Amino acid sequence: MQGNHSFNDKSILIIDDNNTNILLIKSMLEDEGYTSIFTAASAKEAYELLEKDEIRIILLDVSMPDIDGIEACQTIRKTQKTKHIPIIMVTADDSNETLKKSFDAGANDFVTKPINFINLNSRIKNVLSHKEKDEMIQNQTRSAAMSELVELLTYQWKQPLTDISEKALKIQDAYQIGKIDKKTLEENINNIDEIAQELLKALDDIKNISKVDNKASQTDINKLVKYALNIIKKSYKSKKISLQMKEDENLEKILMYPNEFIRVLLNIFINSQEAFLRTKQESKKVVQIITSQDEKYTKVIIRDNAGGISSENILKIFDPYFSSKTNKNTTGLGLYDCKQIIEEHQGGKLNITSENNITEVSIELLNHSPYIESLSEEELV
Repeated sequence: MQGNHSFNDKSILIIDDNNTNILLIKSMLEDEGYTSIFTAASAKEAYELLEKDEIRIILLDVSMPDIDGIEACQTIRKTQKTKHIPIIMVTADDSNETLKKSFDAGANDFVTKPINFINLNSRIKNVLSHKEKDEMIQNQTRSAAMSELVELLTYQWKQPLTDISEKALKIQDAYQIGKIDKKTLEENINNIDEIAQELLKALDDIKNISKVDNKASQTDINKLVKYALNIIKKSYKSKKISLQMKEDENLEKILMYPNEFIRVLLNIFINSQEAFLRTKQESKKVVQIITSQDEKYTKVIIRDNAGGISSENILKIFDPYFSSKTNKNTTGLGLYDCKQIIEEHQGGKLNITSENNITEVSIELLNHSPYIESLSEEELV
């Protein structure tokens, strides 16, 4: 840990079937200044605590009756609300087999019994420090992605502003030479008003997609795709990129977070645009969007012929630090953030494949997501 940064206010959950061990560890933590300590004598008791309290780190005993620490760790990792909480395993068995099982189950670190508190405290701070750093990186990634979307939307203002300037100059020139009539004046003023309305719409687009979805809503995926396409189309047209949409007109609405999904779509469209700029392709540039729905999933496929992704880069495409842009000073592509949104918040799947100069992004959302539906019930309370 660097500097004097304190994690003493972070909530810690001790899970151990032995009350003496719980009291010992709790006493050690309190002596060090930790102020928010929860305890559970079994995995089931821990699950209940994790459901209602905001725990920041878990100290989990490996050897417990009924549900042992390995199984408990696996369950915590599979549960949406708790999957990101750091877990330190506490064990008297430091054999390679036990350690391997612990890390395979999703543990972040381990300490051995009898507990050396200096070692335990150091590991707690180290794990929390890494967690805090990861959260900071994720927030920076989200900010970068939003910056790029705002850049894209403000680009829509450039041509309308140029048009307004040209119309105003025409009115001025006609007035100066005495050749302006009522009809011409009204036509130009109406055109300026129409362009101003376009600018207001672009501003509304920025405001709308930057809002955080506080509640899930029943949404038509086709409408979201068309909304995103309407935002991107002028930028694509200026770069001679053709947009082709093949929609399933019989899609049923699904419960989801629409603003998040629009941001994901726009990030993907930006990626395709950037790919075309890098390859400087002379043949027809095409981005295809296909929507479909089966009994389980609502799907969106986005496919471009922008040259594909190298076998080396495809392995790193979702890494939080990775960018394939040649200009590293530009904002990030946001693919890491897109995957986080689709898979961890929307409860779906996002995959990218690339072959024969064709890149395909596949998004699948559950028609009935237990996670989103459970969150929606909480939101309505």
